[in-house]
Amino acid sequence: MQSLFAKSLADVRAAAAKEFNGVAFDSLVANGRRVILVVCLTGEFERSKLPPGQPQIIAEWDKANLGRLVLNTFMAGGFGYFTNEANDAVLLIAAEPRSMDHLQRAFGLMP
Repeated sequence: MQSLFAKSLADVRAAAAKEFNGVAFDSLVANGRRVILVVCLTGEFERSKLPPGQPQIIAEWDKANLGRLVLNTFMAGGFGYFTNEANDAVLLIAAEPRSMDHLQRAFGLMP
């Protein structure tokens, strides 16, 4: 299994595209607790659950490093909302408890 920090955004999008509902997630766990949650959505229904607001557009998902994006999100307050230029995939990153809780409930993920 590839490390969360070694993946590109294209890797995460490809994983979501393979899923029946178009949702893939990964997380970083420390001391038995999830500290970072990454959710990628490619399915129309799941993307309809998105929070209001404009996602940041990231042009080259094959070159963008997920680990760097996770660290930037953590440093910027703990929640990131991103899409690709085609707007056919969305990446949500939660790096603080309240955001993780919202994403877990919205997409039926176990805590």
